[in-house]
Amino acid sequence: MNTRLYLMLPLVLLVAACGSAPKENVSTEASFYSYPIDRNAPKVDFYDQIESVRLLGLEETDESLLQPFLVHLPTDNELLIVDEGSGVVYRYSKQGEYIDKFSHKGDGPEEYAGMQNTFWDGTALVTFDNRNSELLSYTATGEFISTEKLPTRVMHVMKRGNTWYWSKGNILNEDSLKYNLLVADEALKIQQYLKPVGEADPFPIMGSINDLRTFNDKILFNTLISDSVFVVETDTVAPFIHFDFGDEWFWTEEMRGDAGMAMGAIEQANKVWVFNWFLTNDRVELSYNLSFNDSRRGFIERKTGKFYHYSGEALEKIPVQYFGVDDTADAFFGTTNFEGLEKMVEGLDESQIEVLGSLSLEDMLNMENPTLIWVTFKPTVE
Repeated sequence: MNTRLYLMLPLVLLVAACGSAPKENVSTEASFYSYPIDRNAPKVDFYDQIESVRLLGLEETDESLLQPFLVHLPTDNELLIVDEGSGVVYRYSKQGEYIDKFSHKGDGPEEYAGMQNTFWDGTALVTFDNRNSELLSYTATGEFISTEKLPTRVMHVMKRGNTWYWSKGNILNEDSLKYNLLVADEALKIQQYLKPVGEADPFPIMGSINDLRTFNDKILFNTLISDSVFVVETDTVAPFIHFDFGDEWFWTEEMRGDAGMAMGAIEQANKVWVFNWFLTNDRVELSYNLSFNDSRRGFIERKTGKFYHYSGEALEKIPVQYFGVDDTADAFFGTTNFEGLEKMVEGLDESQIEVLGSLSLEDMLNMENPTLIWVTFKPTVE
């Protein structure tokens, strides 16, 4: 039975892992890390781990009511806040003041059916229209630049320099390319075929979280239902991180081989079936799902390899939705809302909170728009 399941997972669902038995240290070999994760790991308070936070409020007007899941793209002169779900791009000043917005969602020329993996390439906003297998480019003010057709269907895209990285994810192979990672040049000509997948995956889960990420100078690759992260090297893909869930990992060969059985078993199995992660030099922020509704969060202290749950593991207990990492500050980046800010103010000392931009903390506490937040954690667990 072949079933295609679309998962629009919010980027806040950071994933953690579960392990069968607690272990003390991370296993490393060369540049490979294996982190065992115990469901009964010790719990620590989220706020006790924070060193500082920076906040940037986004002005709220009748024209700029924002959803919580956003893409934040700094340009030279302003901020582009992208709501990929609705297909709208909001323009803000670097101080968080609203300028205007634009959208090209539609089925006509110069339009996108949907937005995914949107980024600013230094001169243009580029978005991936998965439905039409196209890359569309616009100026910062919304003028159309170009449409480029990809030579094959892919699930996720990333560009670094003049090189494109394309993931086929867990989609069924609809052509002869039996690889789930491709490398192309700036002209979209495929240069390398990496990580062969063999037979088509009988359980193609299609998620909104990009399979491709960066860490320092590395390109990392991790499909939605794989417990391993790979680093993309010159002409190969090498193991980089393994989240060792042990017997708690749902995706056995049996489950991957029978979509109908897997869909019926996820809710009752009480095992990790979907996860997400964000990585810095010192820390891995994780969240994971044991069912469709049971979500938990924690982190790995990379120095020791130890995994910790946050006290009150439910996602709503941690008032930050992460979207990425700010490498320049070694900080985790995301959004929070006025309720989350209230918890931050209660849980942190005033000296730990820095307010950026033109809106005050009081302004942010009295608006519905999400606030951009950068979280810097202490280097060791306290």
